[in-house]
Amino acid sequence: MSTNSGSPVESVLPPEMAFSGNRYAVVDNVFTEEQLQAILLRERRELEFSISQSPVNPLFDGSPQRSSGQYLSSILDDAARERVARAVSLAGRSLSMDAARPYDQISFWRYPQGCGLDWHDDGGDVGGAVFIIYISPEWRATWGGELELIDSPVDDVPCQFWDLSKDLMNAPGPRICVAPRPNRLVVMKTSTFHRLRAVHARAGDSLRQSITGFVSS
Repeated sequence: MSTNSGSPVESVLPPEMAFSGNRYAVVDNVFTEEQLQAILLRERRELEFSISQSPVNPLFDGSPQRSSGQYLSSILDDAARERVARAVSLAGRSLSMDAARPYDQISFWRYPQGCGLDWHDDGGDVGGAVFIIYISPEWRATWGGELELIDSPVDDVPCQFWDLSKDLMNAPGPRICVAPRPNRLVVMKTSTFHRLRAVHARAGDSLRQSITGFVSS
């Protein structure tokens, strides 16, 4: 006998590997829809943001907003933290970082139109990585804000001109562009040249919202 009452059953998708390269991996479906909405509600109601001066190119990068001093353990419930850990582990395995897990300390970011972050690398532990989770309620391909990276170590880029904007023209690896699709996670190895393309005016009042942190290996 069928026990189907005819009520729709919501399908909860697990974190899923989207694509990867030598120095980055992308995972979609980090959170359930309910978890993502709860995070956005807390981000809007409880967190305090301040203007963050760009350490790379303050003249042209604009003025994004940052809420620092937050922790996954204080923002997310156990189920949501478990999904982040699963997503980071999934990305880490594709980068030969089998023990990858997210550090607890995180930052929330808001990038309005005109804001980006010029070419740089995060330095730090050669074997480490950073993660980004995109949490904007909506994003479109014409709104900019993509993560662009050189898929090779910084030491592989010839330092010929002592001017990064010129030297990157001779970078050996391909340029990879990752769209800030909502509910997407990116893990990127440190010592990787990358930039955040400026948010386009077409985004209007929409903010490129994200959570960032470090990954232990």
